[in-house]
Amino acid sequence: MNTLNLIRKHEGLRSGAYHYTRAILRAFYHGADTFIAARYNALVSMAFNLGRDGLQRFSKMSAAIACNDWEKAASEALNSVWAK
Repeated sequence: MNTLNLIRKHEGLRSGAYHYTRAILRAFYHGADTFIAARYNALVSMAFNLGRDGLQRFSKMSAAIACNDWEKAASEALNSVWAK
């Protein structure tokens, strides 16, 4: 499922918010546009729901992404109040 359809299904599509969300991801994660779809979609969902400030709180997850350690990134995301 592409990112727009994912958002449309779960959140309702607000294209302005989606474009802002993409900008957040590009600012936080170098090469975000090259992430595989499942990873990109998960981060889009997080950024869409948490906003820039909320996503910034996931510093350990972001550090793992920067190291291309996706297992640790997933673990850090799931080990949060947000995931509970």
